[in-house]
Amino acid sequence: MALNLGFSRGFQFTMAAQTGSATVSLPEGFQNPYLQVSSLPSATSLDVYASVDGGTTYYQLRHYPSNQTATVAAPSFIVAGIVMTHGGIVPVPPGFQYYRIKCTDSNPSAALTFTLLGST
Repeated sequence: MALNLGFSRGFQFTMAAQTGSATVSLPEGFQNPYLQVSSLPSATSLDVYASVDGGTTYYQLRHYPSNQTATVAAPSFIVAGIVMTHGGIVPVPPGFQYYRIKCTDSNPSAALTFTLLGST
């Protein structure tokens, strides 16, 4: 397994205050993207969406847990609210060029900065 000493690309984007979503367009899809979330005193969680049609329509990203049952077939990929409170870096599903980050509980009271990190 190769060691990644950092990321070669960073794409910064901002969610304006009182706005519930923000989008970022990348020049290409990355294999191992990570979302860096700045610290903001908010308890909202974030849903991650992606587009496969050039950023026209966004679909909520979902994953299959290892303990999949009929009642928990494909939960949404969510960034927990604790990351908003303290800031952090979380992996996001790879391979997309267009991402949308959307608040699930409440809109931020101040502008929130994200950076989508990737390695070429």
